[in-house]
Amino acid sequence: MAAPAAAADAADGHAVAVHRVLEAALGDHWNNVPLSYAEFLDQNVHQDDFDPGLWFIATDDEQTVGAALGSAHGDRGAVDLVGVARSHRGRGIASALLGMAFDEFRQRGLARAAVGRFRPPDRCRPALRTDGDARPSRIQPCGAGR
Repeated sequence: MAAPAAAADAADGHAVAVHRVLEAALGDHWNNVPLSYAEFLDQNVHQDDFDPGLWFIATDDEQTVGAALGSAHGDRGAVDLVGVARSHRGRGIASALLGMAFDEFRQRGLARAAVGRFRPPDRCRPALRTDGDARPSRIQPCGAGR
């Protein structure tokens, strides 16, 4: 069973595995633009606001099988990327990773949080809304409320 854990130091040893699993997990999604490892580092690690405490990684037998990369900006948190290896989907791993990220946002006192660049493989994208304590309060199915 895969277990999510906060990355102690994403730039030191985790980044290669996280890049690999996210590229594989997001590779077949619509609108995906593959990133080289150098581009991944530039966009997700080599940033002034990089915070490895907002990276959450799921492993199974020491293999990285999922990741959620978060960021904080002022009073807002965002999960910028989330993905799970195809072989481990349907087990609640993405939900657990998102839950850990939103818990961390709440512990940091962030007033708002959202899922940012997440791109599901099908034609639509659910809207995740949060209440003031940065916990998911509603997941709206695609097309609802339009």
